[in-house]
Amino acid sequence: MQTEPQRGGHLYLQTNELRNTVVHYRWDADGRLTESERQPTGGGGAGDFTYRTQPTGPLTEGANSVLVTPDRGLLFAVNAGDNSVSSFGVDAEGRLALQDVRRTGNIVTRIVGTAKSLDYAPSCRTLYVLHLLGPEHIRPMAVEHGGSLVAPPLGILDRAARQTGSRSDDGRSSVGEPSFQDAGGGSPWCPVFLNGRPNEFLLGFATADPVSLASIGDDGVISTGPAVPADTSMGRPSELCWMAVTPDDHLVFATMTGYGYITSWRLSGKVTRVAIPHNSTQGLAGF
Repeated sequence: MQTEPQRGGHLYLQTNELRNTVVHYRWDADGRLTESERQPTGGGGAGDFTYRTQPTGPLTEGANSVLVTPDRGLLFAVNAGDNSVSSFGVDAEGRLALQDVRRTGNIVTRIVGTAKSLDYAPSCRTLYVLHLLGPEHIRPMAVEHGGSLVAPPLGILDRAARQTGSRSDDGRSSVGEPSFQDAGGGSPWCPVFLNGRPNEFLLGFATADPVSLASIGDDGVISTGPAVPADTSMGRPSELCWMAVTPDDHLVFATMTGYGYITSWRLSGKVTRVAIPHNSTQGLAGF
């Protein structure tokens, strides 16, 4: 699929409506977005929610709530309203075709479910679904050829964790002591590493609404560049949320949850600058 700067690429998000839908945009080299299609997921979203008018409750969407596989052949979306995952085939033009909708197996005990985020291991064709609440916080789903999903019985992941979680002599790496550094803004959120510069990452600020570019030094110290605001002309708080970066690291897109639109930035060296605002909602993935 074409992803060179002069041709652009594809951006996907979910609306999280009660009848959840994935929206497919085409992005151009200048950061402009053109809506290409809307495809129902076959599952239920959490419904309308805004921080401006409703009290804070359990968040039902997370980073990677929309996920494209590395080979760009499949797209997965979480349906927070009924604890299900939708699988779409992606063709050479980025168009979507629904392949399967499968419940994760966790019981929905509230008005909305708790399935939040996704990760995918292509080596074993396994999709992992993170839940806010149990009975299991992580549910693996096998991805068959064609995009069909198979969820194993409850309890398998817990047993596997008990078998391997207590060993310290198996050669695995361990995590050292944490260090805490000033991010340079309010509510640092959704760090996204650049594709071509593994020691640099984008950092959004949820309540302050800007984006900055940070770098990790050889000593592990993080330095954060200028915080460049989003387009907040529709009002504040606008709640900058999920971000996606293009494969060439030239453009950044972020959802503005409070008012349901997207702001885009250009990346040039260590400086980000606002490109063009667009209508939309939440949960981003692209290529």
